[in-house]
Amino acid sequence: MPTANTILAKVLAQCSSGLVIINKQLLYLLTFVISPPIANVPTVSNRDSGRQNRHKNTMEMAVPKEKHELQKAIVDNYKKLTNEFANIPIHLTNKKELEGHTKNTLMSIENLIAYLVGWGQLVLKWNDRKSEGLEVDFPETGFKWNELGLLAQKFYNDYEKDDFKTLTEKLDKTTNEILKLIESKTNVELYEMAWYDKWTFGKMIQLNTSSPLKNAKDRIRKWKKTKQLN
Repeated sequence: MPTANTILAKVLAQCSSGLVIINKQLLYLLTFVISPPIANVPTVSNRDSGRQNRHKNTMEMAVPKEKHELQKAIVDNYKKLTNEFANIPIHLTNKKELEGHTKNTLMSIENLIAYLVGWGQLVLKWNDRKSEGLEVDFPETGFKWNELGLLAQKFYNDYEKDDFKTLTEKLDKTTNEILKLIESKTNVELYEMAWYDKWTFGKMIQLNTSSPLKNAKDRIRKWKKTKQLN
């Protein structure tokens, strides 16, 4: 299966909307740069430090306000993250040396990727259940919003048998699935109606895909400086 970066290189058609459709898979690279205003990210008072750590850099980036901005944010942040993977020695990917998702904890590169895959798959699960008219347990069955540290640990455990290569392949696949999901929705469905509580579906996707991808890139870059890998 081609990777997201490989797909990005194979441009087949350009739409008048400014999107480039890649290899008939719904992974998009916008051909123009959009700079929407910086906006505050809504917060829920009982979400724990895990979510705060995961999204601590969100306010530093332009927050997507519509469909094509969300697509661009995911593609750009995914590409930047995978570029950081390029020169990481494989023997270091399972070493718990990065700042963890809860206070005073450490995690490995593999844990971090598992976390991204876990949240991406959770977003897909939310959509599937809603589409089928089924009840959705937010954020996940057995977990509350103030237990995101425990949920992070669940993601680490879910993928603990996967090595770095397998995890990056799963992240690539999950990212493509998220982009396909976004393309299947209208801007109205994504940003002009409440989807969960007062949040739109576009906001929920962003908070759990695009923003964590950027946060992961920043964590890895910080760690690489300590390893003189830059």
